This record gives sequence, C-alpha cells and structure tokens, in this order.
Amino acid sequence: MTCTAMQVSVDGLLCCTISSDRSVKLYDVVNYDMMVMIRLPYVPSVVEWVYQQGDVKVKLAISDRNLSFVHIYDARAGSNEPIISREIHLGLVKVMRYNSVFHCVIFADEKGIIEYWSPATLQFLESDRVGEPMELCSKTLKATDVGVRLSFPTAAMREHFRLEEGIQSLDFQVRDKDREVWTFRLYTSKNKGHPKPVLTKGWIGFVKRKNLRVGDKLIFLVHESGDQLGIRVQRKIKLFGQESGDLPPI
Repeated sequence: MTCTAMQVSVDGLLCCTISSDRSVKLYDVVNYDMMVMIRLPYVPSVVEWVYQQGDVKVKLAISDRNLSFVHIYDARAGSNEPIISREIHLGLVKVMRYNSVFHCVIFADEKGIIEYWSPATLQFLESDRVGEPMELCSKTLKATDVGVRLSFPTAAMREHFRLEEGIQSLDFQVRDKDREVWTFRLYTSKNKGHPKPVLTKGWIGFVKRKNLRVGDKLIFLVHESGDQLGIRVQRKIKLFGQESGDLPPI
C-alpha cells in the first residue's frame, strides 16, 4: 500500500510512515532499520513526532482521517493502544506540527482553525503557559552529595518515577540551562518502606563539569507534560563572609 505521509523526529533519529491500509511503520534512521509496525483500528491522516530529547516516552501523534480525533502513542511500546485520545477540533485535522522549544503541538483543521495543544494532555495551552516549568524538588548539597552520590528526595521520586516490581534502578535524562542533556541513574534500596533513592551513574560527571560545591542549591524542574525534566543550580554570593544574594543559575 502507498505511503501517505512520512515524518522524521526533531532529533533526526526516528522516522515514521503511515499508509491507507492502517499501518504505521517506525524506523531507526541511523541504522536504516524498521523497528516496529503498528496496525491501527482507523485510517490515519496526519502524523507527527511530539517528543523532546530526554523525554521518558517517545511520543507519536496520529490523526484519524474520518473523525476529528488525535491519538498519542508511545512509539517504543509498539502497541496500537494510545496513551491518550481526544476529539480536539470541530473539523478533521489536516496539519500537525510540533514545536520542541515550547513543547507544544500546532493543529489546523479543515475549517481553518489553528490551535496550540499540549502533547501530554491534548488540552489547549494559553500562550503564557507554554513550556512553563515547575519545581519538582530541591535540596542543599552536602559533602556526600558532591563527593560520592546524590541523596535524592524520596517524596519527589515517588511522585515522578515509577519503578516496576523487582526493579531497583532506572536511567532518566534532564536538561540544564544551556539545554545540554544529562543522563543520571536513580538507584533505590530493596526496602520498599525506606527506598533511600540516590543518583549514581552520571552524577559525579555533572558535579565536576558544573564545579558544584557544598551549600549549592540543586533544583529539579518538571514541565507541565510531566515528561521533560530540567536541572538548575543556585549558588549564594558571599561578601566578607556574609551571604548577599544569588548568582545566576548554573
């Protein structure tokens, strides 16, 4: 069956094609290899990658040719069950474009209506809220944090990360103020009541690059979507031994 649309992800690593026979094919661009084929229960019309580098899930948005529905899939899962589906326009969706800077999707339907939506919720975004990060957690660094491993706040781990039964660690990515992506490993103890989460792999490299010190304030940020994490470091200015404000975020 003839391919009706093709899209390459913003990082250039993945490619997707859709066809009128309801098939979706996902390709690894670097290795020139088909990774997954999904058979949809509807005829697809428009397709777009809607994830940022470092997102937990590699999301793919597909619109229905005959209904004004848009469906979001986790491409790596290889399932035809969408993460979320929503009828978001009065008319059929004809164009979808993802803006990775503001982490939003621009939709246009057959009636000429253009709107901005969150790829996580498929809800309308007001322009002053697009891409606005919120604080997930923060802590003041101690000697062990900068010399061995970071003791990660347990409440934040339980709120944002979900470890499957029997799994004690996972790797996740964060983006710093310079938009560089860092990969950390979150490790927990076997005691479910007291998991004592710590960051191990990747953390000391971050400490050395940023020249972190005891007393610096580490802040983890999360975007409204819940997928993209950010990291910032605040350092106090000291004059004559007294704190007199904050330096710009590191």
